[in-house]
Amino acid sequence: MKSLVMGMATVVPAESFEEVSRMNAEKLFGVPAMSFDDATAAIAWVRDSIRQRLEGLMLVRKNRCDVGAGVHFAAE
Repeated sequence: MKSLVMGMATVVPAESFEEVSRMNAEKLFGVPAMSFDDATAAIAWVRDSIRQRLEGLMLVRKNRCDVGAGVHFAAE
């Protein structure tokens, strides 16, 4: 599941939130997870989580490209 899922947001009715929030979905599924009683907050969390993950991936990719930037080879 880890390879296919970037995060999991669970939206539940307000009266069930306390009970559901005690479950550790992150530990259970091995992906970032959070429970919400509001869909707007859940969507914002998913959006921000994906943005952070993508920014991290772009930074890694940029650093890999920059590794050889200062290396120059003499013409043969």
